[in-house]
Formats: sequence, C-alpha cells, structure tokens
Amino acid sequence: MAPKHLSIGIDYLQGMARFSEFRQLESFLQEVQAGMVKGDKCFFDQEGVTIGRKFNNRIRSVKGLWGGFTVHDDYIDCHLQFPGTICWEFTDQLKSLELIKERLKKLTRIDIAIDDEKRRISQRKIQTLAEKKHYKGLDSFKFIESKAVKGEEPIGTCIFGSSEKIVKFYNAEFMHGIPADRWELLLRGDYAEFCADEIIEKRDIRAGGKFLTGTLDFIKPSKDYKSDRRYRFWEQFVKEVGQCRLRKPRDEPTLERALDWLERQAGPTFAVMYFGLGQTEFTKSISRIAERSGERLQEHHLAWINYLQEQREQPYA
Repeated sequence: MAPKHLSIGIDYLQGMARFSEFRQLESFLQEVQAGMVKGDKCFFDQEGVTIGRKFNNRIRSVKGLWGGFTVHDDYIDCHLQFPGTICWEFTDQLKSLELIKERLKKLTRIDIAIDDEKRRISQRKIQTLAEKKHYKGLDSFKFIESKAVKGEEPIGTCIFGSSEKIVKFYNAEFMHGIPADRWELLLRGDYAEFCADEIIEKRDIRAGGKFLTGTLDFIKPSKDYKSDRRYRFWEQFVKEVGQCRLRKPRDEPTLERALDWLERQAGPTFAVMYFGLGQTEFTKSISRIAERSGERLQEHHLAWINYLQEQREQPYA
C-alpha cells in the first residue's frame, strides 16, 4: 500500500469506439456519467471536428469530455477523450476503467498521475540531473516554461521521452491547486493497452504507478557502469510506489488491424483514385495492385484469404 502522502490515479483516457446505433453511444456515455461523483451532461452537435482524422459530429460535456463521431450506413465511428476533470470524478476509477476499456474498440492513451505531497526534490534539481544525463529509461529530455497567470512566476514542466512513453514532472499546486509535486506517465498505443490490462488484472489502480518508476530511473553514473548508483530520492520513491517494467505485447497480426491500418494510411489515396478515375478505373487499378502483390503473401495473409472465401464457400486453393 502506498503511503498517505502519495496519491495515485488515472488522469486521462482516450480511445476509439464503434457503435451500431446512436442510442448505444448515448447509453455508454450515460453509464460513464453514472459513475461520477456529481454526474455530467453531454452535448452533441453537427460541428465537424478533427482528432487524428475528421469526424462529422462533435461530443462535449460540461466537465470536459471531448470527442467526435461519424455516422455510417450500419455503424458509428467514435473517438473519445476523458481528461483529468472527468477521471478524478469517478467514484471508483477501476470500475470506470473496466467499463471504458470494455466498450472501446481500442484504448489509445492512458495517463497515470502520482501526487507526492512529500516534495522530496525540487524541479530545478530534476532539470539539472536531466541536463547532466543522470537518468535512463527514456531517450530525451526537455524543459518547458510558461506563465499561467500574467505577472506571476513562470511555471515549468520537466518532460522525459516522446511519442509512446512520456514522463512529466511539475508543481501540481500551480496547475491543479494540489499541494504536491506531480509525476505523470503518459502511454500511447500498445503500452496504453498493456497498462490498463495490468491494472484491471491486479484490481488495483496504484499498479499503474509502478510503470512510471519502471519507465524512468535517476542514476549517478560512475567510470565503471557496473557501479552506477540510483539517487537516494528516487530509491525512496521507488520503494514507496513499487516498480514494474513496461512491455509492448507482440500480438499476432489480425485482419481487423490490417484493415484499420489500410484505412488510416491509404484511405485518402484511395479517395483520390476513386473520385479522380471513377469507379470502373478505380476497381481496375486496385485489381492490378492486388495481382502484383500476390507474390508477397505470407502465411497469415493466406489464412485471411481462406477465412474470407470460406464465408463465400469458395476455399482458397
């Protein structure tokens, strides 16, 4: 169990979902709101929004839920973001995570926050250690300074890593009114899925904090790397939080993921060909590409062909 001066929880969730009809989307959001301390209210409008890709409709709520959705003939594609103003309102974060994870087609981001009221090290010291390269686990560091209120002292954030794994360190009192230093772990893609699955399996939100200390380390280097020693402040922090290494699961390729990738990466090119060449020439061009690619088929591709043709009762020879 983490000490009382540490608060560990989910600070952000984001993902893609697919619903068969609008009522199903509405019902899901109502379930999420029912798990909040004071509930929430969602608004839907036809104002388009771009979140990675364009959605024809927008979702927003009083407490900050944000997203977009597009209605197709037989399904609804949806992107949803649950910021900290939503996540910290959940009466049971584990239960809400299970609900959201179950309904989402894919969880694309999760943030884990650790608020340390002990304030064992200054931001300036962390910045100095980072600039001296006295850390490992992540590949980069930058310090961002900004002003929250005109005339006040600058607010700084130490940021380690990039893209799929990021750790942030900043003063939570300036940002959130909490008398603590905040460590934040931001995970995307498969890392986000793995972290959420581990939290659910262990039935403990605090398990997410262990991935933060397993992602970043502060080490005092020596001439002989075998004698490197962890800094005392971080050693104590790791003892209090625990530690667990993140790993990216190596999933077997699936037809669904391949089609999702094709839509994301080649969708605009397909649209150019379809509308530019016309349906007939577009079909001929795609057929030529498929025929030329036949020699590159691997075992899992052949399995997908068999599966699809079995649906048509035409086994692939």
